[in-house]
Amino acid sequence: MSSTATVSSGSMLGPIGLDSFSVHRYFGEHSRWEQPLTTRWQTSDFLDLVDRLDCAVASLETVYLGTDDEALYEQLQAWQVRTGRSCLFTWGHPDGLRGGMNPAAADDAQRYLHLSRELGATDMRIVCGNHHQWDVDPAQRRRVLRPLLERLADVGGEAGVRVSVENHADFTVTALVSFLEEIGHPNLGLCLDTGNCLRTGERPATVLAEIDMSRIFMVQAKDVRLLPGADHPVGWWPTTRFGTGDVDMAGCLRRLDEGAFTGPLVIELSNLWTGLTEIDEIEYAVDFLHRWHLPESPRHPAG
Repeated sequence: MSSTATVSSGSMLGPIGLDSFSVHRYFGEHSRWEQPLTTRWQTSDFLDLVDRLDCAVASLETVYLGTDDEALYEQLQAWQVRTGRSCLFTWGHPDGLRGGMNPAAADDAQRYLHLSRELGATDMRIVCGNHHQWDVDPAQRRRVLRPLLERLADVGGEAGVRVSVENHADFTVTALVSFLEEIGHPNLGLCLDTGNCLRTGERPATVLAEIDMSRIFMVQAKDVRLLPGADHPVGWWPTTRFGTGDVDMAGCLRRLDEGAFTGPLVIELSNLWTGLTEIDEIEYAVDFLHRWHLPESPRHPAG
């Protein structure tokens, strides 16, 4: 039932998307490092932004979508048909399954897998927890998470939707990929968040060179600053201008290109570095990726 916009590309990289967490303040959410906004957006405002910036995919944080699935389906399906773009859901903000301690949340994730099927979406991101579970015994979390992930992978498989588990600063990428390989479900893969990879002590470009690229279903491209003394995923890891932070975004994109990654490549902003504003940084990031796709691109757009 869905259509997918195509992006003229000189590389192998997949469709460019934008995640609605990038404008979380417009949806009424802010962290302790941010000031609240008086402007409030609806889903339609975000969809208009995705369309204006010529992104192929609208990645929608389910926490901002409300509970009327029928109205939501009608809105998103009409937008897909009108624009030729596609939607996917990013489920679980802020802490998803809470390290396995919130198994009832899997019912809500299952609901969005069914809605994904209705919309023709082929990917959905979920989170097992967040940085507040980082210090909880990983073996304990894996034990309780495994049956929940197996169930969601089965449901997603029946619906034709791949389930992408994000490294949400609760596991390192290496540990999470090992866990997913241990489960061994073909419909269960990684949503690689580049910023969160750095938060948990790994270098994203290095990780991309070492892991099996086929395990990555989706990428959330986020650039952050590594501040002096930052040695724990809890703390301030500010989003900075795309391609200018400590993630080595160009290096990550080269690795993805070399590995023939063709899944959704979704821009996500978190709390911003001092003086930056959401729309300006989103526009810059989208332009960065669009230029990367161009055949004449030098593969390292100027900052």
